[in-house]
Amino acid sequence: MRTLSRTLAVASHDLRVRAELGRLRVRRGRNAEALAVLEPAVQRQPDLPGVRADFGLALLRLGRVEEGERHLERALALDPRLRYGDPLLRWADAASGVGDCAKAIRLLEKHRELHSSSLEGLYKLGRAYLLTGDRAKARAALDAALDVYRTSPRFKRRSERGWWLASRLLRWRIG
Repeated sequence: MRTLSRTLAVASHDLRVRAELGRLRVRRGRNAEALAVLEPAVQRQPDLPGVRADFGLALLRLGRVEEGERHLERALALDPRLRYGDPLLRWADAASGVGDCAKAIRLLEKHRELHSSSLEGLYKLGRAYLLTGDRAKARAALDAALDVYRTSPRFKRRSERGWWLASRLLRWRIG
């Protein structure tokens, strides 16, 4: 990030650098800084789905929900398969964080259509169903997560082990 910041100070017109620095800042939770970096990029190139999605996520996390959702919807309209549905996961996190489980479930189901082998998505879907009281759907989502883990290659299992463990524990608690 330091190198990108220096590059941006010298070449403030470089959209590629702005996009990468903004994405890293959103990832690290530095949302106000990300907005400052990404806003000129969104204004100059409104049809870049990745930049628009990062901008929308930063807005969501800063409490500007309606504006953030508009940017996320536009980004997903431009590229429905953007980053294998990762913006949908982050949007669902924000929705469940404010207690809107119905929206979170809708977003997580859409994510499941795009990326059916995501343990994180399946775990979060099971947890959202459990919060709404639908234990049967929660069990089904968590069972799907455990099945995906079982059939995954070794390198994938290693990186997904945390989500597998969380899914297994939540499935055990449900019964």
